[in-house]
Amino acid sequence: KEKEKEKEKEEKEKKKKEKEKEKEDKKEEKKEAAVVVEEKKEERGPLTGVKLVKTVYDSVADAEGELSFEEDQIIVVFDFADADWWHGIIGESVGYFPATYVEDIDVSEAPEELVEQAYLIQSQQK
Repeated sequence: KEKEKEKEKEEKEKKKKEKEKEKEDKKEEKKEAAVVVEEKKEERGPLTGVKLVKTVYDSVADAEGELSFEEDQIIVVFDFADADWWHGIIGESVGYFPATYVEDIDVSEAPEELVEQAYLIQSQQK
């Protein structure tokens, strides 16, 4: 019986060590992924021809081709040549919107998926 108890104890210890190793491996993977993301961000350079803006008011589209949005949404803007009406994307919606309804934000303030989208659009404009 004592041998069985000892064997059980050893197996428990072994499983515990395996779980700890799995945790350590996952931590390492997360660290490596974070480093890759940071390196990718550093490689990007500045956004040109595209910008990220945050809506400061709600807006309901009056015509086809206009964007509707609520306050505090982020728009990826790819055409801001006109002083009054800019062209951008929110999610799957593309359209024009009044430039006075938004404010510029820094890339660091936007969710990563929108930053990725902005860089993708920038790369397609070249």
